[in-house]
Amino acid sequence: MICVAASTPKDEPKTPSSDDGENWWGSSYGPEVLVAAPGVKNYTTDITGPAGYNPGGDYYPGFNGTSSATPLVAGACALVLSANPTLSGAQVTAIIAQSADKVGSVSYVDGRNDQMGYGRLNVLKAVQLAITS
Repeated sequence: MICVAASTPKDEPKTPSSDDGENWWGSSYGPEVLVAAPGVKNYTTDITGPAGYNPGGDYYPGFNGTSSATPLVAGACALVLSANPTLSGAQVTAIIAQSADKVGSVSYVDGRNDQMGYGRLNVLKAVQLAITS
């Protein structure tokens, strides 16, 4: 299992008072967090018509929080496995952590912290690392 935090466009931990125009979404924090991924104004599919969030389209541009950050990490894990199908779950987790970018104003102790884990997800670096593993 991978615990994901949400980050803002400024690579800060997402909080209900973040300066990103979305002041009701937050993020999970703590020693379980492995990485952070973008968690503000992500696009997602939507029900078409008046029953959806975006009545004029079939997408919604305001998917936020850890609910929108986690699928990004799941997709990255799938790409890592497609690059190297012999990897175990533990190896995929390690690659996601090792390839993360240290961002934000938080300090990293031994390479991680409780707000951003090992840093922000970097899919390209993760896939490149998987290929050479």
